[in-house]
Amino acid sequence: MDAKSGDILWKTPTGDGIDSSPAVAKETLFVGSLDYFFYAIDTVNGAIRWRHEAELGITSSPAIFGDLVVFGCKAGVLRALNVQTGKVIWAQRLGQAITAPPVISGSTVWIQSGMTYALNLADGNILWRARLGNSLQSVPVVAEAAVYLTSIEGDVYALA
Repeated sequence: MDAKSGDILWKTPTGDGIDSSPAVAKETLFVGSLDYFFYAIDTVNGAIRWRHEAELGITSSPAIFGDLVVFGCKAGVLRALNVQTGKVIWAQRLGQAITAPPVISGSTVWIQSGMTYALNLADGNILWRARLGNSLQSVPVVAEAAVYLTSIEGDVYALA
């Protein structure tokens, strides 16, 4: 929409609902859909630049770092794609459905998927994983060389 007038500039349908927030970089909007596809959409005209098919619907908002866009799907697979081409750089099968967005800090990707995972951003290899509680639903926050998480039980975790 035009920020001043509220007029719709363009509209691009996907094959099903969208249950996550988009991310934008380099005049491209990135968003996953419940139709099993992850889309790269031109922010100027709404044209689909590329799309990538996942095993199940995508409810994880993406994170962008440099030339990578990282997102997870309901099948528990976390992926890093090239932002320009949509080529898969790496894919890592984790535990449960990924609904929380990944968080990128330096060369590490943090994600919740039944457990808390730290992955190498360059190749997707798991650096470590930890089971911290039964109800971790928060998005990891990285600050001051630590990762902070909260649980529905009222616990706050700090990982270094």
